Amino acid sequence: DGNAEIKSREEVIYAVAHPDGRIDAVYAVNHFILATAGKLTDYGRYSAVTNLTNTNPVIYSNDTINAYVNGENFYYQGDMTENRLPWIFGISYYLNGKRISPEDLAGSSGQLEIHIKTRKDEAVNPVFYENYMLQISIKLDMDKSSGINVPDAVLANAGKNKVVTYTVLP
Repeated sequence: DGNAEIKSREEVIYAVAHPDGRIDAVYAVNHFILATAGKLTDYGRYSAVTNLTNTNPVIYSNDTINAYVNGENFYYQGDMTENRLPWIFGISYYLNGKRISPEDLAGSSGQLEIHIKTRKDEAVNPVFYENYMLQISIKLDMDKSSGINVPDAVLANAGKNKVVTYTVLP
């Protein structure tokens, strides 16, 4: 078997945050569009690597990812070794105009406001903050939410949930 021929490659970084904005996990999803099947080699510093396309093994050693690919598309996830992003997030909640902790929201009713603030993380290489788009998504359970008003956001349905998405350009 020879090497796979790659037509194009995309990488998207995802982060999972706590309700207050602290980052819980960061992972990359890498997508390859292939011209030919064969051995694919990629590089990255990850704590774990998972094949998202099929059940074939992905070999990860010394920051090198190797996989034998046979389709037009190949996806893998790499869990980052650090939970850092170029942005620091602060999320605060207000119920009926009064600040409330996210832990106290369960079972409450009333008008909810969610405030999200971002700022540059000075400890991260500034090239990312200055050149990459940030997308923030919030999932709301429509069995528990109504009358959603989100200026400058995009709304989408995802099953019984409403996904609110903001895009922040550099």
